Amino acid sequence: MSQDPNKRSRGRPKSVERQPAVSIAMRTYWSDGLSAHSLNALCRLIGLSKPSFYRTFGSEDGLMTAALDHYRELAIVPLLGLLAADEPFAQLLDASLEWLTSDHGAPAGCLFTRMRLSSARLGPSTKARVREIEQERRAAFTASYQRGLERGEVDQTLSASFAAYFIDTQLTAALVQRAAGDPPDMVKAQTRLAFRTLLIQ
Repeated sequence: MSQDPNKRSRGRPKSVERQPAVSIAMRTYWSDGLSAHSLNALCRLIGLSKPSFYRTFGSEDGLMTAALDHYRELAIVPLLGLLAADEPFAQLLDASLEWLTSDHGAPAGCLFTRMRLSSARLGPSTKARVREIEQERRAAFTASYQRGLERGEVDQTLSASFAAYFIDTQLTAALVQRAAGDPPDMVKAQTRLAFRTLLIQ
């Protein structure tokens, strides 16, 4: 007997339900914060019933991890691409600052930074993913600075790992300022001033 093609199959929800939910959750966490909505409110926002939510994500930790992974693809992967380019270090640094602090039609600031600074709100899966992305970004900063060292473009007295930590700290501060509503031009000017200490004048 042939199966009725119109009959809905049982089991896990269709994958088409997942990505829109992840996208809405990402933007909600990014714009409103990690604790702004109850789980019931989140389910309403992302368009899933409570049972469907648990079947799809397992827990809010699963949803946050998925939202962070989606954010990584949109905001962090392009940053990693900029840092890997074969360009002078000063240009890479400035391009990274522009990318992270400019208005792309998205909420100001950075979801990854918000999560880094709110680790007590995160579940184990999201915490682990934050650490992985943190290491990924630091490695990109380190490699970029190392190329600058080899080309004689940057302060030779600083190790690449120390410079990467410094860059990460300055960009994190800039993103916090942007999320707080500080003018982008002022944030960029302040960060560029800090970055001048890394460059051969």
